[in-house]
Amino acid sequence: MPRLVRRRPLWERITSNLNPMDFLLWLSEELETRDWDSKLVGTQLGLAMNLVFLLARANAGATSSSSDNDIFGDETKTGWFSYVAYLIVWGLALFSCINAAYTYTRTRRYRMFQANIEEPLSTPSARRVQVQSSPVTSVSPLRYFADKIAPGSAESRSHPDKKRDVWELAVWDPLPISLRLVCLFSPGHVLAYLLALPLAPLDPQPSVTVFNAVVMQMVLSGQMLFLSSRFAQQAKDNAIIQKEVMNEYNTKFVHPRLNPVVRDVGTQ
Repeated sequence: MPRLVRRRPLWERITSNLNPMDFLLWLSEELETRDWDSKLVGTQLGLAMNLVFLLARANAGATSSSSDNDIFGDETKTGWFSYVAYLIVWGLALFSCINAAYTYTRTRRYRMFQANIEEPLSTPSARRVQVQSSPVTSVSPLRYFADKIAPGSAESRSHPDKKRDVWELAVWDPLPISLRLVCLFSPGHVLAYLLALPLAPLDPQPSVTVFNAVVMQMVLSGQMLFLSSRFAQQAKDNAIIQKEVMNEYNTKFVHPRLNPVVRDVGTQ
């Protein structure tokens, strides 16, 4: 065992063990590198969160009477289960908003070194950066909105230099599990639950109110899932069409000119 030269202070060891950034880094690595069916996991988590949020929101306004007399006992108080339900409701609502912001702002950056720096690209996702600058691996929502509000500094808006500047394209690249959670448990779902629940004490048809809320969530989720699947199918179809166009161009134009059919003819 090596000789102990210096031990870290107790407070420093406690703060390092309680640092949430280590857990967030581990969670990010698990989400990025875990080889699982993210859509299946996202569907299961989304349905489970809907069920838990529905039950918690329905019981968030539960009260208990402080008197045993049901006729004259008007004083009521909130039970401990109601406080737990409130924590679950707002915790899931916060998670839904954070997941939606992360999904909408997650991008993957590509640098095009052969593109003409003098001609701007016809997309708002492109910007000029310096070649020496290190590429941003992860983009936070605050950085995303800051780039949208102030897309470049005075130096980047100056006359471009072919040896110094290059075009960088930020392509939207959401995780499949995050996208599926947005489709099944978005802030819109949370808002619909908050508007419909908890039930009023004098609601004449409480089961109808809950049924309407569930049907609304099903319609919203189905619409978003269908839109997401059609968009993914469109991207795959466009990739196939582009591949086939390049194949036809190579077959009909490039290959006949690179390898022309010739024959040897001898004359006497």
